[in-house]
This record gives sequence, structure tokens and C-alpha cells, in this order.
Amino acid sequence: MSKRVTLSIPDALYRKLEEWRDSFNLSRVFQDALAEMIRRKETLMERFHEDLPQIIARLRQEKREAEGSWEKLGHDRGLLWARSAHWLDLKKTLSCDAHSLLGDTSPFSDAFRKSLEEETAGIDREDRADFAGTFTDGWLAGVREFWTMVEDKL
Repeated sequence: MSKRVTLSIPDALYRKLEEWRDSFNLSRVFQDALAEMIRRKETLMERFHEDLPQIIARLRQEKREAEGSWEKLGHDRGLLWARSAHWLDLKKTLSCDAHSLLGDTSPFSDAFRKSLEEETAGIDREDRADFAGTFTDGWLAGVREFWTMVEDKL
């Protein structure tokens, strides 16, 4: 038994199809193309099936390492900023989370965004978005670590 499938194609391709419609059995063309694509995917999955757990473990480890380095980088930049920050900016920063920090327009937020932009310059937008949160968490942790060192001495 066959099942009906509805397809959408761009207007330009449809116009060309109209010119050649009598030359093709569209159902057969679609079935053959789809069968070939599925065969390729299944072959690929079979080749990687045994190695897939090791590949996933390696990629997870690489992700943890990358995220860890972004958090450390953010932490170091937060510590650096905190050393020369004004007391009021430090106090405001202590009540921030990553979301509010990115949306704020105060001088400390400008300094944070400048740090983030400098560290992510040359990195494509998608990768930058992946690690911006990790960098931000590290930056805030660095500022908070600095504050704990000086708070009781003020």
C-alpha cells in the first residue's frame, strides 16, 4: 500500500517542472531519491555505530575543556576589572546575574561587554553565543571572589 506525501518546492523550480512534467514520473523520482538518501544515512550510521559512544565521550570532554577555559578566562577578566572598579560599581555587580549584566547600561556593564567582545573577537557568532554565558558566569565569579577578599577590610 502507498501513502500520499505532499511536497513544497520553490516557485522557480515549479515553473521548470511544469515545462518538463510529462517527462517525469514524479512519484518514482521522489521514491528513488528518498530511498538513496535513507540508504546513505543507514550506511553512515552502521559505520559509526560501534565508535559512536567513544566519539560522543571525546566530544563531551572537549566541550567541558572549552567551557572550563571560557569560565577561567571570564574569571580572570572579572578579577582584573574588580581591581580598579569603583566601590559602587562593585556593589551593583554583586547583585547581578548574567542576564541582567548583559542588559544593564552602567559603566561596569560596559566594561564587562568590552571584555567579552575582546575575548570573542574573531570567533563566529554561534560559537560566541555558546560560550558567552560561561564567560559571564566566570566574570561574575571573579568579581565576587575579589569582593570577598576586600569586603571585611572596608
